[in-house]
Amino acid sequence: FFFLFSCRIFPTPNSDPMALKSFLTFGFLSLHSLSLRFSALAFRPRLLARQYNTTPLLRMSAISNKLHSPSAERNKAPIWQVLGEKIFLKKNSNDSLRVLEVAAGAGVHSYHFTSELSKMGAFENIQWYATDPEDSSRLSILAYREDATNASVKSILQPPLALTLGANGALEKDVMNVIPESSIDVVICINMIHISPWDATVGLMKMAQTLLKKDGYLYCYGPYKENGAAVESNLNFDKSLKSRNPSWGVRDLEDVVKVAQEHKLDFVERIEMPANNLSVIYKKN
Repeated sequence: FFFLFSCRIFPTPNSDPMALKSFLTFGFLSLHSLSLRFSALAFRPRLLARQYNTTPLLRMSAISNKLHSPSAERNKAPIWQVLGEKIFLKKNSNDSLRVLEVAAGAGVHSYHFTSELSKMGAFENIQWYATDPEDSSRLSILAYREDATNASVKSILQPPLALTLGANGALEKDVMNVIPESSIDVVICINMIHISPWDATVGLMKMAQTLLKKDGYLYCYGPYKENGAAVESNLNFDKSLKSRNPSWGVRDLEDVVKVAQEHKLDFVERIEMPANNLSVIYKKN
C-alpha cells in the first residue's frame, strides 16, 4: 500500500534518476519511523491497546473457542435449582467450597453454576474445577471463563483440567496432584454415564470415593432405566447410543446405585427432571 501510494506522488524512476533516490530515501525513513513507533509501543501494551484499539483482537482467540450447547442451555436452570436447594444450601455457609465437575463439555454449566454461586455469597472461598477429556471442550470452558464480566466467576472457576475416567479412576495423574484426596465437597457429573463405557461409571465412583470429604456429595444427571423399563423416548435413545458405540447406553439406575454403594457412596435421593431425565444424589459415608 505504501509503495503504490508513493508512486502516485513521486516521478517514475525512468523520468528522473534523482526522483528515484528521493523516493527510496523517503520510503525507507518512513517505514523505519513506523517500525520504531510500533517497537516502542510493544513495550507499552496498554498504550498500544488505547491508541490502536487492539482489545477486540486480544479477545478474539478466546471467544472463537467458545462452544455452544442448546441442551445445556435448556437444563442449566432446573439443574441449578436442585444443586442449590438440595446440596449447596445444606453446606455450612462460612465454609470454603471445592467442587469438581466431571465431563463439563462446552462450559455452559460451569459458567452458569459459578455465576449463581457468586450471587449466593454464602461461602468464604469457592474453587470450581471443571474437567473434560476433550481439548476443544477445555478451550471452550476457558473461553467462557475469560469472557466473564463478573470478576468473582473468574476467581471461582479454575482453569480447566484434562480428566478421562477408566475403571480405576482418573487416567491423568496430574489431576490427583492438583486435587488432594478427601478435599472435594461436591462432585458433579452431568450427561456422562450414558455416553461412555461402563468402566467410566465405575471410575467415577472410585474417584468420588477418593476425592470427596466425609459427607461430601456426588450429583449425577441424565436418563436412566428403572427396573429395566423406561419411557419410549429413552428406549429409542438407548438404541441410538448403542448403534453409535456398543459400550454406550442408558443405564439401569439400580446398577449405578449398586456400584456407588460399593464405593461408600450412599443413595440419598432421586428427583425427576424435564425431558425424562433424573437428578440422582449420593453422599459419602
